[in-house]
Amino acid sequence: MRRRTALGLGATTLAGVVTGCLSRPSGAGDGGDDDGTDDDTDGNGTDGDPSDAAERATVSLAGADDPPDLPVRHAVEVLDAEATDERPPQLRVTLTNEADHAVEVGEGRAVLFEYVGSSDRRLVLLPGPADRYEAIRSGCWTLAEPIAVTEEYRLLALAAGESILRDLGVWGAADRGGGGDADACLPTGEFRFESTYNVARDEERVIDDPEWEAAWGFTLRVE
Repeated sequence: MRRRTALGLGATTLAGVVTGCLSRPSGAGDGGDDDGTDDDTDGNGTDGDPSDAAERATVSLAGADDPPDLPVRHAVEVLDAEATDERPPQLRVTLTNEADHAVEVGEGRAVLFEYVGSSDRRLVLLPGPADRYEAIRSGCWTLAEPIAVTEEYRLLALAAGESILRDLGVWGAADRGGGGDADACLPTGEFRFESTYNVARDEERVIDDPEWEAAWGFTLRVE
């Protein structure tokens, strides 16, 4: 798998994070070299130990879309369903090129659901170790401040039959607002995640004239 970056070509919307050189929208990426550092306070911020319920928040897959008729196909699985003091719940997203030819896919972060937020902006999926980001308190996996994500259009090159995967932490988004679970370290309920992406055989066509374009997503349940 090769990764290319096209600067200044616009970015997908990365939910719950800040894009550009510090401008703010809604999340995605390859190796997680996007200055993931801080995130916004959710309504949870008090000092002290998280509650037992918050520590043991669990995630399950409530459903996933049927795969679109494209050369590449997604899969999503829950790696670690339960939050712990060391990390939030963990997912794995895999993208496989099922064609008999190489393809280019963009945007490279969005297609792997890096920095992608739920449709209601209450959860966000973040790559890399938990200590890369700032939680509102130890063991409570809501972001303390918005994350800065570079505004660029990354391309992934996948050979025939090649797969690439990304492991993602399930975080409470900064400024997720109130509600009945406003004091919980992770909001509970069902949360929809969706990403739109382009696919082409030729690198130049991915951005301006993609051969294939589709959206795919899944729903998580947090309890």
